[in-house]
Amino acid sequence: MKIMRHIVILLIIFPYFNFAQKCGLVADNQTKFGIPYATISVINKPFGIISDERGGFCFEAKTSNMDNDSIVISALGYEHRKISFKQYLKSDTIFLREKNVVLGEVVVKSKKSKAINLGNFHKRWLVHQTTISPNSSQILALKIENKHSTGIIEALHFRLDPQKSDFVKKFRLRCRIFKNGDEDTPTEDILEDNVIVDVTPDEKYIDVDISSYNIPFDYQYLWVGIQSIGYIDKEDNYISISEYQYGKATYKKNNPKKVSSIMLISPSFQMNDQGIGKSKKVWNKYWNPISTPKNNSPLFGLTLIN
Repeated sequence: MKIMRHIVILLIIFPYFNFAQKCGLVADNQTKFGIPYATISVINKPFGIISDERGGFCFEAKTSNMDNDSIVISALGYEHRKISFKQYLKSDTIFLREKNVVLGEVVVKSKKSKAINLGNFHKRWLVHQTTISPNSSQILALKIENKHSTGIIEALHFRLDPQKSDFVKKFRLRCRIFKNGDEDTPTEDILEDNVIVDVTPDEKYIDVDISSYNIPFDYQYLWVGIQSIGYIDKEDNYISISEYQYGKATYKKNNPKKVSSIMLISPSFQMNDQGIGKSKKVWNKYWNPISTPKNNSPLFGLTLIN
């Protein structure tokens, strides 16, 4: 039952007028291949973009009064890189160094493994529900507790609110898993790879098999999250979502400067008031609690094999 829909829409007018489009490539410094879905952003400024599946990107940035600004480039499995804005403008390709990740040994105690569902997800739940529509590239995450023995995360689960779209053919999402930090917020990524899912606007469930990554759940808590990084339009064009972009605006025909409506560029996620776990969202690069009636939590979960 759809009771309420929370649509996060933010219209901000920034006093910046001189813009120029900058296009480039984020690539591996060893292989020279493009790095898909890397984040390129200006520190403390409302400019940024996520690269496409080939590592290419284009976004508009203010060109005046930015000589002292810095650009941060990050990607899953790679070390972050910080460069000056001047260096960025001169660089057609930005190279990142791959992280040295040491994987711990996973011990399976018994051949008779069993699947345990953890988190806030069940396809048969019939509860009072709301939805949240970030309509941006922000990350939504749910804190999940493990009261069982150590096991391997077999799958991630997310519940969506089906919708109609006149211009989006598929939403492109990236699954995320984070460690729990000292301040009870997500910290470093556990899933050091891009796990990408394309979903149509009318889909209800996302079930993602990540068993091949052999990720152990040997913490008391971790965070399961999802991020909208772009969408595929009806003409099969892929469009990346820029940082601080909240929806796709359409304008009135008789007044091209006046917004007629803001269309969704990311899916809506179902929530409930079961009170299971804590939820957070990234807003302007910081983790903040999701603010909803009754402290609703997104219907995210995982399957553990132990």
